Amino acid sequence: MPIKFDIYPNPPRKEDTESPTYHARIIADGMVSEDTFASEISRASSLTPGDILAVLTELRSSMVTHLREGKRIHLSGIGYFEMAIDSPDIESDAPNFPSKRLKIKTVKFQPEKDLKRDVSYGLEFERVKYLKHSIARDEKEDILLLRDAFKSNDRLTSKQITAILGYTRSKTYRVMNQLRKQKMVDECGFKTAHIYSATPKLYDDQIEE
Repeated sequence: MPIKFDIYPNPPRKEDTESPTYHARIIADGMVSEDTFASEISRASSLTPGDILAVLTELRSSMVTHLREGKRIHLSGIGYFEMAIDSPDIESDAPNFPSKRLKIKTVKFQPEKDLKRDVSYGLEFERVKYLKHSIARDEKEDILLLRDAFKSNDRLTSKQITAILGYTRSKTYRVMNQLRKQKMVDECGFKTAHIYSATPKLYDDQIEE
């Protein structure tokens, strides 16, 4: 089955004066959990799904231990794992640089060549016919849509706003974050559930309907 992809615009940069550029991105077709792996491996071996889940749990624990020691992890046939540091700009090679300013940015993964080869063999791609991120609409139109929605709702969740604007969740977040910076909306939700309310500035008459 072909892998689905679509075309996304690259974020504009201040120095850019030419036409916008785009990039292709894979559209994930579902999520595979550890339970799925456990079932599939169990059918191909003498191990039970419970045995496999226990091994995966211990593998994670062991990986955490070694990564915290600054080691690089190699899983044969899969690839390499190592931590990457998020470091502030350092003006000089100062011997007294405060290490507390450092923090872990992410855990990097580098696949082995054999894994990339096996995944790539006979691979086909197919562009999706329609995605909500492709909707072409400017900020003014977004504001007018939100005005109407907030007239009958004191508060709206990010899920409700996503449905109203017709964007993907990530694009909705970027739009609402920009409006929040412009003080057109207030965010009054939690880390896992963004909730927004309108401010008087959202109804500014300078934005004509």
